[in-house]
Amino acid sequence: MKKLLLILLTFLYGITFLVAENVSYNISDIKYDIKGSTKPYFLEKRLGITKDITFNSIEEIEIYVATLKQSLDNLRIFEDSDVTYSLIGNSVTISIYLDEAWGIIPFGYPKYNSETGGRVAMKLYWYNSLGTLTNTLIQGGVNIGLNSETNELEVLTWDTSLSVDKILILDRFYNISYNQTLERSNKDDYEWSYLKSKLSLSSTFNFIKGYNYSPKISIIAEYDHKPVNSITSDAIINEYKVPLSLSYSHGLGKSSVNWIGNFRDGYSYGISNSISLVQTHTKEIKPTTEFSLSGSYFKTFGDLPISIGSKLISTISVNSELLGLGGNVRGVPSGDLYGTFGIFSNNNVFIRVIKLENIAEAIFSPHLDFGITDYLKPKIGTGADFILYVDKLKSLVARGSISLNLSDFDSGTFDWKEDLEIDITSSLFF
Repeated sequence: MKKLLLILLTFLYGITFLVAENVSYNISDIKYDIKGSTKPYFLEKRLGITKDITFNSIEEIEIYVATLKQSLDNLRIFEDSDVTYSLIGNSVTISIYLDEAWGIIPFGYPKYNSETGGRVAMKLYWYNSLGTLTNTLIQGGVNIGLNSETNELEVLTWDTSLSVDKILILDRFYNISYNQTLERSNKDDYEWSYLKSKLSLSSTFNFIKGYNYSPKISIIAEYDHKPVNSITSDAIINEYKVPLSLSYSHGLGKSSVNWIGNFRDGYSYGISNSISLVQTHTKEIKPTTEFSLSGSYFKTFGDLPISIGSKLISTISVNSELLGLGGNVRGVPSGDLYGTFGIFSNNNVFIRVIKLENIAEAIFSPHLDFGITDYLKPKIGTGADFILYVDKLKSLVARGSISLNLSDFDSGTFDWKEDLEIDITSSLFF
């Protein structure tokens, strides 16, 4: 009898264990507490928030809640956010709290870059436009500097642009932009200016889990080419003139970079390709293509006020030469690097030096960059950034940078005017 009772108890325990193991939980309700204009519909479309999720354990619910909270923080449009859950039986209620940062930000500012000159610019940011998570930017500016021959002040370049990102159309997000600019290109001591119009349309698709495919189509017109100095001839300009081009670019990549406060942690990598039909100055149509590989890595160290970041890019062009590659190495003039192939490395240490709770945070960031092209002209630049984050302006950043071109020290050709770069801007370098 005792033996039979023991077998029965063991059987009942096994049944209870199996039932407990097969318990599942379903989202029955999603509640929002939003201080601002954000529409839950667009939030759900952007982040894939849905009731059609089944959890097989409490641990899976907690992982989902933590992941959703991180996704909200990565949008950089909320001053504060929180995600919690509650259980009634097998029903899960998800509660989302959002406190929006300032969304409409008119931003007029003077800017200076020792290579491109002084700049007076105006930007109008409208983050989370009408609560749709669409970001709108209207900007324009004028760069003023010294003429390389007369040493007189003149307008070097100017630009105007309109970009609207993450427009939701039929369950797909699209980006559109239009740019009208006066630009300058240079190679060694040759320099010329031209007007440029560019219209682009792009989108992003989930390719496989964790990977995104991003196609983009652009039409570009260049016209009114003029030499900037006396040594630049029409023949030199014609060698690089591209009156009209139609470009299709696409990339496949993965990003696991998360914002932890004002530091970043994680990695990203991708491959991209652009194919262009280019009209030359003789009206011939020439196909060109470019390939790029890139990767970045960021690491935080718990609660320590320090993190590191690195970025590596390699690019190759077929049937055309790439100009202005020096812009990938801080401190190096853009025209000092050019070619059909290049490798560039950017490295930063980010150190929080000032933290005013709920107001702002300042970060000091020394950097070391390296670049080389198939012309075998390696370039090294070093310096430091000073970065300011303001809590109420979550999507904006102010950055001042000073960099030196170390490559010219050994050759004895170092020139403070050309090899010292000072930059004041409203974006991170990478």
